[in-house]
Parts: sequence; C-alpha cells; structure tokens
Amino acid sequence: LSERAPTALGASAMARLAPLLKDETSSVREQAMTILSNVARTSQDMRDMILASGGVNFVMSMFQGGQSPQPVPVVRKAALLLHAVCCWPPSQEMGDAVMKRLLHTLSLLTMSNDEGVIVESCRALSCLEHRSPHNLAVLLVSGVFERLVFLFAQPSSEVCTVSVSAARAIACGSETGLQALLLQEPIPVLKDILAAEDASCAQREACALLTAILTLGGPHVEEVVAAGCVPLFVRLLTADAEEGGEVQLAAARAVGALSRKCTRPEQMADLLVAECVSGMVSLLQPSSISWASLDFVEKALPSAEMLGTTRFAALLKEAGAPEKLKEISEKCSDERLKSKAERIFKLLC
Repeated sequence: LSERAPTALGASAMARLAPLLKDETSSVREQAMTILSNVARTSQDMRDMILASGGVNFVMSMFQGGQSPQPVPVVRKAALLLHAVCCWPPSQEMGDAVMKRLLHTLSLLTMSNDEGVIVESCRALSCLEHRSPHNLAVLLVSGVFERLVFLFAQPSSEVCTVSVSAARAIACGSETGLQALLLQEPIPVLKDILAAEDASCAQREACALLTAILTLGGPHVEEVVAAGCVPLFVRLLTADAEEGGEVQLAAARAVGALSRKCTRPEQMADLLVAECVSGMVSLLQPSSISWASLDFVEKALPSAEMLGTTRFAALLKEAGAPEKLKEISEKCSDERLKSKAERIFKLLC
C-alpha cells in the first residue's frame, strides 16, 4: 500500500479512513494508524492530506486529560504515526496550534514505560526543528528534558541513543534550550555513555551533545573536563574505523570544541598525549573535519609549552602533521581552512 498510496488514496479516501481511528475495536484502530503511517511516509503532500483529514488531531486527543487509557499496542501505533508525520518539514497544514499539540503529545508519550513508544516519540522529536521559544516552552512545561536525561541511563542502547538524539535536537535549537537542558545535569550521564566498552550510536550522540555544550564555553568547559569526559574522547578517537568511524569523528569534533573554548592550558592536559595526537592528525585532510584537528593543534601547541610538555611538537611531527598541513595548504579549496593550515605549519616547522 505504501508504494501505491499517492495514486490509490485521495482526500476522500482519507476522510473514510480517519473514522476507523474511533472504532471500538482496538485492532481496527491499530490497522488504521498503520495505514496512515505508511501513507504519511510516502510524501509531504500525503502527510498534509492526513493532517487535513483530522485523523492526526483525533489520535493526539486520545492522550489528553479525561480520556480512557489506550491499550499499549494502540499507543505504539499512535507514536509510529506521529513519527511519520514529523518526518517531513512543517507546512501550512501544521500550524502553530497543531505543532504545540503535537509537541505536548510527544512529551506525554516519552513518559511511557513501553520501549517501542519511547523510541518512536523520541525519534519524532529528533525530526522537528526547535527554534521557536513558544514551542520550547511547551516542552519545558511538560518536563521533557528531565525525562530524557533519565532515559539516557536506561540499559536499552536504542532508548539511550534516541533519547540523547532527541535532547540534542531540542537543546541545540536555541541557547535557551541548551541552558534548560544543563539544569538537568546531563554531563555525568553522558560521560557514562562514553565509558561503554564498544563504540556505539549512543556514544556518537553523546559526543555530539557534549560538543554543543562545550561550544557554549564559559563554566561549561570546566564541567565537561571535571566530569572526566576528556580522556574518553581520546579513547574514542582510536575506535576501529569500520565499527566506530562515526564515533571517532564525533569525538574529534568534541576535542576541537574543547580546544577552541578552553580558557586554561590545564584543561588541555589530557589531550597532550600520543593517542590524541595520532587520532587528530589522522583526520587532517582537505575537508571540513580538518577544522576540529586544526583547532586542536593550534591551541595545543602553546598549551603544551606552558605546561612544560616538551615532547608535544615531536609527537605531532612523528604523526605526520607537517606533511598533512602542507597537503591542506596545497590542495584545499577552502581559503580559510588553507590559511589556517599554513599558519600552523609555520608555527610547527
């Protein structure tokens, strides 16, 4: 059905399907939501047609105050449908009122004890933009950050990953959102995620969220350092490329953010080791990831000198930094990146 939906279903068909959401039989409601979910994923136009039919509004009304609790399988299908609705950019059919109701409903669904409901509602939140202060207010009143930080520590790797991803999407929509997240003290829990033995998607998301926190600068840099995250960034830099390549890149961006925002050489101390040098130098190439590596080298050189770490420049040379810096200066099309590489090359050589 999903492949043929654009031609098989029109507005009138949607109007006939929506009433099935009110059927007394829960299995009928489940089937109706499954069909609507599949159709919503086919195109933005089909998603908008479903919104116009009133079906999504009815599904959201199932979770408002005074309604009878729905069976768990129905709630799972509802979360699946709302996730499908969120996969496409907002449109005229998704006005401010619908968006606020959607955010409130998704916040309620994250409070579920069912893993499937949590996963789909978090994925839906991750799909949305969170720049509007009015929409952020809806989520904050619902206690979404408190719930998501609690979910960070759950044993399910999937729940952990999607909850960190949702928190990052909401928090990075605005500085206010990021500050609101920090009130829930997420850094120690994120550190525990980094400490897991195997490279994982959760570690990638944790590194990305910590990068955003570091980018705020100020006291938050010291919070990340004091929590013990920095040695874990270094460990993740050496993750096997095939199994943890994305984790390695996320850790490198975190190291770059720390290098840019640190205010004392002591905050760089755990980075002035051979493992970090080799990991960051390996990413020096004519591409955007080089910004993180260049930020690290540029800040680490004077920090190492102030800390009396005399071997640091030698470590950079042994890892092949001069050659890679020269390659960037010769081949990179980004003039700003090229200029920075040339400047560091002169400092090093």
